[in-house]
Amino acid sequence: MVLLSCRNLYRVRQLRSQFPAKKSANSPMHGLIPYKHPVTHTTKYLNAGIEFRDCVKCVTIHYSEYDNSERQAEHKSMKELVDWNFTQLQYKNPDVQLLVLKNMLPSPFLTFFLDDGEKFHIDANGKSHIELLRYIQKIIGKPRELIEIENKAVMPNQANFGQGFARATLTDVQGQMPHSNRYMEFTEEARKQLQGRHHNINKRWGDQEDD
Repeated sequence: MVLLSCRNLYRVRQLRSQFPAKKSANSPMHGLIPYKHPVTHTTKYLNAGIEFRDCVKCVTIHYSEYDNSERQAEHKSMKELVDWNFTQLQYKNPDVQLLVLKNMLPSPFLTFFLDDGEKFHIDANGKSHIELLRYIQKIIGKPRELIEIENKAVMPNQANFGQGFARATLTDVQGQMPHSNRYMEFTEEARKQLQGRHHNINKRWGDQEDD
């Protein structure tokens, strides 16, 4: 352990004063997610969001902030939707454009633009945060049964193997003869079956075992 003298300690303090730390005292600790609600950026939370139907191409979210508590209460559910569920909607709907238009209109609502050029509005006035989410899921969200059917339809066939599949070769399947590069793992009976055609391989590995 190195003990600093009073003179050296004074020099260290002078150097620290000349080169202050880049991070402020109020900055978050290293390793923490620097967001207002860190849980909204976890994978498990993002996967629990609402998935819109395929016809939705763009969604605009309108709400405002007021100093009046009564007016602000009308926009509370929409503000909570933006704070807690906006990242979910982005994650579950990567092909949908999501826009937040703040302090532009006096009433809170959502506008959905469809692929056929039509659009419709969902009024958030008088609805709580949970009621608004349930209403969106009921009107334009995909049912859970439909999502499960679509996921099963795109699942790869487990019998396929090769490049781009879960198994590179058929030898990776349990019960099949292992690959020759794993020859040392073969049983004695398997080595006897490989004799003849693969005699050179047996001789090579036998010489290495004798060494």
